[in-house]
Order: sequence, then structure tokens, then C-alpha cells
Amino acid sequence: MGNTVCFFLLLFLFQLTVLFAQAQTNRVTGTVKNSKGNALAGVNILVKGTKTGATTDADGRFSIDVPNDNAILVFSSVGHISTEQMVGTQKFLSIVLKESPSNLDEVVVIGYGQTQKKRDVGVLFRQ
Repeated sequence: MGNTVCFFLLLFLFQLTVLFAQAQTNRVTGTVKNSKGNALAGVNILVKGTKTGATTDADGRFSIDVPNDNAILVFSSVGHISTEQMVGTQKFLSIVLKESPSNLDEVVVIGYGQTQKKRDVGVLFRQ
């Protein structure tokens, strides 16, 4: 009876460790800069093939959990060329996004508004 209990206890612990190992994720941190070395804020980072994502902060830093070492991160930002980077065993990534050759200088912003002109009349009396 004692050997059977020990066997099932060991089997349970083995299955628990296997489940725990499968549920682990790796945390990857890093920075994203442009080709001039300036930090890029608001860059979207997505684990390719999943819905897991993150965004860089004002200093271009990010932190994201990836499912395994084969994960590919996709970095995208308006005005820059998207870049893919395989994580591998790296825990810190330094990404440089190149500017897109599109002509962002030719963007035209049009605004519409309405104002009213009011007349204020004042009278000054002297006695």
C-alpha cells in the first residue's frame, strides 16, 4: 500500500512540473530607436501569430512576455519600416527602425471651425 501511494505521489508531482514548464513564458525587454539614435515612443510590438503585444514608452523601452525562444517579434510604427526580430535566447533587444521613404512632408491637415463675433457696447457717464 505504501509503495502505491508513493508511486502516485511521484506521478502527480511529475505531471505538475510538466504543466508548470509548459505554462512558463520568457520576458524580453529592450529599446527601440530610429536611425538617428533617438528613442521612439508608441512603437507597436506584436508576437507574430498571437494577440500578445506591447507598446514602447516615452523613452523607447518595452517589456513583453513571449511563449518560447522561437517567438518572432514584429515592430511597427507610423513613418517607419516594420521590422521582425527572432527572440532566441536574448533577454534584451536593441531595435533600430528605419524611416519609411514615403513623403510625410506632404501631409496636409485641414480643420473646420466656427466663431462668432460679439459686440460689447459700454457707456461712460461723467457728472
